[in-house]
Amino acid sequence: VIDEEEIPWFEGEEISAGAFGVIKPGRTLGDGRVILRLIMDVRRTNALFFQVEGDLHAISGGPSYLRAVLLPGEVMLISAEDLVASFYLVRMPLPWHRWFSFEKSVSASAVGVSGRKRVRICSVVLPMGFTSATGFMQAWHRHVVLRPDPLGDVSQTVLDPQTEVRGDRPFPLSASSGNRDGWSIYIDDFLDISILQRNELLGRLGLPSRSQSVVRDVYAGRGIPRNAPKSTVSSLTDEHVGYLFDGDNGDIGVRPARLLEIVSIGLLMLIRQSNPLLIYQVFTGKLAHSLQVRRPLWSFLQVFFEVFKDPEQQQTHRRMSGRGRLEVKALLCCLPLCSTRVRGSIDPVITCSDASLGGLGVSRSIGLTPEGWNLFQHAFSRSANTWTPLPDSSSDLREPRVLCIGLFDGIGGLRRALERLRVRVMLSVSVE
Repeated sequence: VIDEEEIPWFEGEEISAGAFGVIKPGRTLGDGRVILRLIMDVRRTNALFFQVEGDLHAISGGPSYLRAVLLPGEVMLISAEDLVASFYLVRMPLPWHRWFSFEKSVSASAVGVSGRKRVRICSVVLPMGFTSATGFMQAWHRHVVLRPDPLGDVSQTVLDPQTEVRGDRPFPLSASSGNRDGWSIYIDDFLDISILQRNELLGRLGLPSRSQSVVRDVYAGRGIPRNAPKSTVSSLTDEHVGYLFDGDNGDIGVRPARLLEIVSIGLLMLIRQSNPLLIYQVFTGKLAHSLQVRRPLWSFLQVFFEVFKDPEQQQTHRRMSGRGRLEVKALLCCLPLCSTRVRGSIDPVITCSDASLGGLGVSRSIGLTPEGWNLFQHAFSRSANTWTPLPDSSSDLREPRVLCIGLFDGIGGLRRALERLRVRVMLSVSVE
């Protein structure tokens, strides 16, 4: 609570916030009243604050797991946790409080302050609506699960950073075989994926994974509330941040309800001769989420984006051109393709095609010559010397040992990149 005299002003305008509630579907109190999610309208503050990126560079959602590959006989187990009112668990610095005061004043006595003056209520936690809130939240959540509590047991177990699925790091589930695990933090959600052999399911199905057990202990030790009804414990199927995971078939896609929302909005746009700009914005925003699992579908929309010209005319209705309407129709028909199957196998036939737009040339291998086989065996034998032009000792080169084949190799950029990464290159073939 602050006095009205403490409210900041900028260029003659008071910097204060509004607030509104969004109904939580299916959530009501005992007397039937709906439960609202509190959203704070802090656009004035957002206009003055630099956006803090926090750990947004490391964020990874469901589409990040499209890089996983399930080999024959493998399945994917999904475990997940969700926090309760996570944004309101993080306290902002004291000097920030006055920048997040609500526009409506209240009497001091109504909030337990002596006197008859009018005061303002401020948010002391991260407001949902603050542009930097997600960056702060992502950084805080990762800090909690990756570092022991400095005020608690210093021997507390935390998650392994080497198995974190991040948007700016190599994918930890990219091993070609063997059991492998990867976990990620998405704002207030925790997701853990385990890939294992189908015959090992009996001992794992329905039991918390190691990473999930660690996260639960961390939450309990720090008094962080988790949403137990939303927990998923080593299941073959799950819905996570709007994406469906099918660990048995190996599919990652968009939940049908979200696709139906896009279809309904698209049909509404097509039925009407013109639409408010907001309708087009909502339609495109929902596409931005769903097409993450099938990015080439964006290529349907070209002329459609002309409806966003002259953004300053917010209240006018806008018409789609005939070509734009055709693009939307084609995209709606292809929405069932918003799913990717990560189950695959290694094809023993090696093929190579050209990059011509007007013709097609394909070559396939029929096997190694005796000379090639001898060279390959020698390069990957334990006694073979590692090929590296770097002056440093090869003792710190990383496994696994790699056969480097660079197509359209130019100046040998692939080989040089592997050298810089200290990868153990056993044989290098350059094709130009």
